[in-house]
Amino acid sequence: MSGLEQAKQALLLPDLMNRLGLGEHAKKSARCPFHEDSEPSFSVYRDQDGELRWKCFTGCGGGDSVDLLAKIEGISNPEACRRLIELSGAHPAGTRARPPVQRKASAPSIPERLGVMPDSVADAWKEGVDYLLAHPISAVGLASFRGWPVPFAQYLIDCAEISFPLYYNGRGIAFQVSAPEGERGAMTTRPVGYHIRLKGKPGEKATWRFLPNEQTHKQSIPALPYLIGEFEQARLLIITEGQWDALTFAFAAGWLGDNCLWPANVGVIGVRGASGVNPFLRWYDRFWPERARCLLMVDADPPGSAWYEGKDSFADRLSERCQKVEVVDCASHKDFNDLYRAEKPGPEIIAELLASRGMAVEYGGAV
Repeated sequence: MSGLEQAKQALLLPDLMNRLGLGEHAKKSARCPFHEDSEPSFSVYRDQDGELRWKCFTGCGGGDSVDLLAKIEGISNPEACRRLIELSGAHPAGTRARPPVQRKASAPSIPERLGVMPDSVADAWKEGVDYLLAHPISAVGLASFRGWPVPFAQYLIDCAEISFPLYYNGRGIAFQVSAPEGERGAMTTRPVGYHIRLKGKPGEKATWRFLPNEQTHKQSIPALPYLIGEFEQARLLIITEGQWDALTFAFAAGWLGDNCLWPANVGVIGVRGASGVNPFLRWYDRFWPERARCLLMVDADPPGSAWYEGKDSFADRLSERCQKVEVVDCASHKDFNDLYRAEKPGPEIIAELLASRGMAVEYGGAV
């Protein structure tokens, strides 16, 4: 049984709602807690598989405990999975969950706001998560693909950090896309879609797609970064190109996975390709942490070189925002994930790297 399944059994949906102050709504017919409801339009029920679920019949949504927690606390579904495991106390022995992120329940409107994720996109993400959980061999394949230990791949699956949704006639690994919202000092994140990797034909490279898109859904999402840990309160930012490198760095550092403790005030960011720099800076600029230091992990290819060479490079633009910026490449390897696959650097090596750049980390905070 996965950690998420244990959490759902240890903290049933009505008990979760009671803990969140919504106990009066945890029944078959109740007024909806998400809108002004003159007549009962909310229900907690068991579906045909016996799972407890909730639904608002006037359009506020529905789902399981994870969906409810994500909606109430304004966080993504992967974050809600970790939060549910924390609340339930259903960690395997000795494990620690992913670090908490800002969880302000509400945020004022902002000048630029993305639309609500279409139900079809949200349902496809959830179905892809369920598919991975129902096929344990998926962790073995994912671990082999990225050079990770199988338990780490399983951890990501259990936390719903990765999905395997259908895309036309095939499936692809996907990562959720979340948008930062709110006022300065009260940043929240809201899931707006996902980024899916599609296998190419034999001899062709894989491609990536963002969903929703204009052609199918009449709305699209920008190439927002993949974020682990803190941002607005960060004192240390590790920035890589892509989700894989971000996850691998966090794992190699000993910060992410079972038996791991995330250091305070640290954020690891995977920019979605070299061209994702502008969306990252545009959307996160007003939440930029004060006096943060930044380690920029660049790829060993022309797009990676453009991150630090030439006028107005990514490194230059980060220097305008950060107290200190250090650029690190992966020597003879294309990127950090390839370096990890070949050399398996561990927490001591990562700690030495950070210390050598004046960015040592302590679990009370980043120095």
